[in-house]
Parts: sequence; C-alpha cells; structure tokens
Amino acid sequence: MIPIVAAAKKAIEPLIFAGIAVVNGVKFVVFKTKQGALLVAAAAVRGWEDAKEGARLIALKCKAGILWVHDELIKAGRVSRGWIDVSVVPLFSDLVDYMKQNGIPAPVDAGLLVSQSKKSGNADRAGIRGGTSQVRSRSTVFYVGGDIIVSVNGVKTDSVAQLYVALENTKPGDEAEVVYYHGSKKMTAKVQLSDRAKAGIAN
Repeated sequence: MIPIVAAAKKAIEPLIFAGIAVVNGVKFVVFKTKQGALLVAAAAVRGWEDAKEGARLIALKCKAGILWVHDELIKAGRVSRGWIDVSVVPLFSDLVDYMKQNGIPAPVDAGLLVSQSKKSGNADRAGIRGGTSQVRSRSTVFYVGGDIIVSVNGVKTDSVAQLYVALENTKPGDEAEVVYYHGSKKMTAKVQLSDRAKAGIAN
C-alpha cells in the first residue's frame, strides 16, 4: 500500500495567465510568475515581422515593460533551454510533517524534493539523488527520501515555476550551480545542463 500524504491547496505555484495575441494566425501566449518574470510562448513563428507584432500586441494588452522574444525561436522554430534531469515535488507543510514523522530528513520547509533523478543523467552524475519510498498525494504518486534542491544559479527554488525562471536564460551544455540538501547536509553541485525539449519538458 502506498502511503497517502495530504496536500496543501497551493502546493505548486501556478503561472499566471496575462494575455494572448493572434497575429497572422500565429498565437502568442504570455504568463507571469510571482517573481515578475514574463514567459512568452508561441505555437509557431513564420517570420520576424510576426514576432514583432505579436510582442507589440502582448505588451499593449498586458501593459508589460519587458518580454522576451528569442531570436532562436525565429530562426529555428524552438528555443533550446537547459534542464536538470530530475522530477521534483515542491515541499508543502503536510509533506514535511510526514517526512519528519517517518524519520526522513526534512532540514528545510521550502524547496524542491527530488522524487527521481534520471539514471546516469546530469543530476545523477553530479551526485543529486532521488527518493526511495513511494507515497501518494491526491492523484500524484512520487518518492520521498531524495535530496531537496533549494536554489539554482542563485535563484531560490521553492516552486517549479522558480526552477523554470532559474534556467530561463540557459542553454544545453551550460553549467548550473545547484544548492541542495542531502539528508541534513547542505551541498553544492555543478550540473551540466541537458536539453529541456529532449527531456520532454515544454519550453
């Protein structure tokens, strides 16, 4: 039987929908995070003029001062961003309580619990380990007992959204500094990033 962990209502920080624009059949969608970052996604971009017009309309609709339209998206149809080969679960109070009650190290109340670290992946090679005991929270099954990531490249990672922000301007092959807890010991690792898209993670 898989143990069940109660989940707080806001265990995972959502991205905030901020606006949408369709220019010549090209859909641009914009999301904000609580840190103020603005993430722009496009289903497809057929040319630079489409991108500029889409950015202009989004800026008007969202009244946003900053947004990123990557040259790489224009040229290649996709943006290659770096990724850490782990599946993670943001810590929440009931999960921390469960870990402490069952003798599983929980030295912090906020961070990303590593449920799984891809075998021979970049995190695994850097010494970051996943969990060993399976639990269930609502409809989500994950593993506890793994390391807890608290920052990446100097950005606190209390949520998955913050992990995206920390890796926003990275590319595959870049090196990221990951601060994490292994048991009760705080450690730092250098992780050579993989390709987020190839890992099956949406850009």
